[in-house]
Amino acid sequence: MKIIIFTLAFLVSFAITRIPVGMLERRLRRAPGAWHRYLRPLLVPLHLLMMATVIHLALSSVRWASNPSSITVYVTLAWLIFRAVTTLIFEWWFTDVRGVVLPTVLRRLVAFGLGVAAVLALLNLSFDVRAIDLAIVSGLVALVAGLMFQGVMRDGLLGVSMLLEKRVVVGDYVRFEQHEGEVVAVDWKSTTLQTTDGDEVVIPNRLVVDSAIVRGRHAERHHRVRVELEVAGDPPPNAVLEELALAASSTRSVLREPPPAARLLGSGEGKHRFEVLFWVPDATARAAVASDVRSVFWYRLRRAGLVPQASLSSFEETRAALAGVPLFSSVLPEHLERLARSVSVQRFGRGEVLFRQGEPGGTLFVVLSGQLDILAEKDGRAALVASVRAGSFVGEGSLMTGEARSATGAAASDTVTIVIDKADMLEALHADAELAGRIAAVMADRADQEAAREKAARELSGDGAASSLLEKIRKIFSL
Repeated sequence: MKIIIFTLAFLVSFAITRIPVGMLERRLRRAPGAWHRYLRPLLVPLHLLMMATVIHLALSSVRWASNPSSITVYVTLAWLIFRAVTTLIFEWWFTDVRGVVLPTVLRRLVAFGLGVAAVLALLNLSFDVRAIDLAIVSGLVALVAGLMFQGVMRDGLLGVSMLLEKRVVVGDYVRFEQHEGEVVAVDWKSTTLQTTDGDEVVIPNRLVVDSAIVRGRHAERHHRVRVELEVAGDPPPNAVLEELALAASSTRSVLREPPPAARLLGSGEGKHRFEVLFWVPDATARAAVASDVRSVFWYRLRRAGLVPQASLSSFEETRAALAGVPLFSSVLPEHLERLARSVSVQRFGRGEVLFRQGEPGGTLFVVLSGQLDILAEKDGRAALVASVRAGSFVGEGSLMTGEARSATGAAASDTVTIVIDKADMLEALHADAELAGRIAAVMADRADQEAAREKAARELSGDGAASSLLEKIRKIFSL
């Protein structure tokens, strides 16, 4: 009968306590900040304490003659208090206050030492057990445990030695035999790597100690990515190599230092095989960046004419789009038609960089479809300041005045643009002597309306801005 009562009490206590603990666990997973780090280690002892309390109350209600459940309540309560203290030490004091993330092995060593000290103090105070007796018993227990669990003890000692010599630490990017990834945990028995695919590989510490490890740079990690592709037809190989390297450089997630490199691997059956090497800062994003770079190859080779592509815009569509641009609203119809025949229409892929802040530029982009994001870069960070959609334009400052780009422009989606360069504008300006002045006035108004994007226009206004811009236009085009 007692066994049945105890079993029922255990099952009921588990069911009753699991519901609030499960709800708390789900809330912690969604909780921002450090609260989840403080409370998640307490969930297991809290659950056991609640179970022990329910069982104790149930057995006490039936007046169990010998009720050892109170001891269980005290033990689980002591465990909960112990976990709370160690969590405050490791997560709050060291991680948040001191800014030091202690390795897992060191945390467990300290926790084990504190636990042993607490048990010894409790035995000494409550049961008057002498320290010499405890030392003898502890030595015998350690000897027996060492003989029975030699492998476990060896792995634990290896974990301590790896901690002391810092063979691998959390955050290192390493290559170990057939595995490669970032070290995310170093424990008693094993080291955990997170691969570039997002998988976790658990490697026993004895293998880590006995094998050669290639450690990547910790402070500034550059992870190499290799992409192969084939180009059909008979385009000049050197022209393709140049475009491939530029395509990789124009992808936002690719590092510009070290610069990307392209190589010709071979030719045959009407195809050329190429290899492109580039570097990314985040190893886990290599597959995604490689996909983006392959897409940029597709667009870049077609824009360069190395791979055939269908017409993106008819002459009538191009002329109508130019007529809708305020810069060209006053251009005579015959001059506008000549400009529409001289410009090029190009397609850019999502994520492709059209121009970079601080670089010289002499190109105006009129968006036919898609969207360009305008990004202001400062201290290595890029902030979105504007979006250029179909019917609008960007880059007139660099084209008309020769100034460096004031921001970075990247395709937010597949985008088709009319590209107008200096040679295209030169013919139109020479054909209409008054065009430069009208364009300068339009640019001044645009600069006043978009002061955040045009820093130079913040100190200019009205006719003064138009006069200054007109002088720059005349100088750059030798008018």
